[in-house]
Amino acid sequence: MQKSWLAFKKAVSTKQLLYILLFIDSLAVTLAISKALILQESPYKYFTEKKFITDLSCWQLAIAGILSLIIYTIVKSSANSELAKSGLLWLIIGFGLIFLALDDSLEIHEQIDLYLHDFFAIKETRITDLADDLIVGFYVLIFLGCIFWQRKTIALFKSSHKWFLIGIGLAVIMVFLDLTSNNNLFTSRFVDPSQDELFRDWMGVIEDSAKIFAEGMFLVGIYQCLRIVDSKKDNTTNQ
Repeated sequence: MQKSWLAFKKAVSTKQLLYILLFIDSLAVTLAISKALILQESPYKYFTEKKFITDLSCWQLAIAGILSLIIYTIVKSSANSELAKSGLLWLIIGFGLIFLALDDSLEIHEQIDLYLHDFFAIKETRITDLADDLIVGFYVLIFLGCIFWQRKTIALFKSSHKWFLIGIGLAVIMVFLDLTSNNNLFTSRFVDPSQDELFRDWMGVIEDSAKIFAEGMFLVGIYQCLRIVDSKKDNTTNQ
């Protein structure tokens, strides 16, 4: 396993992984839109649950989660005390990303939304319909909270910060578009009713595209962190 990792690390730099993911994600998004338009379907057709864009999203999240857990296994027993302190953070991120992959596949946050409506006997309206989108926003806030909590430790991974910042920016755009395109509560104020559904479909395309690329950026950032950890793991630092 170690020999395989060393060979992969030598063959694929962080920048090369970035280019690979950008190519795969761009190709997937382009195919999803093109196929729908060729078949004269909604442009959002292949971005819905259980379609191949969702599969790509799940794989990216799962791989990022696995890489995070690999980082955890390395740093937890590292001779570098600063790295060792980051162990809990990587454990949380790893399981968090795997949970998000399951959420994407099994529609967990949508089921939570339905459960809350039933539990509190709330009739679904255009406003309460936004609950599942707010849950996704809550996921982002938890991630940001973890980063703030470990803000001193993550200074060790400075060269990866730019990828995470791009990913966070795209994730914020995703949540905003998810909220505004979920139903016509917002769009009905400035879009002609006859064009509202098509307009929200295109907003959904942009939203899910932002999600795919955000995941790609997080994956690149975590891969860079793994390379950093691998280079620092045997370096002892004193408090």
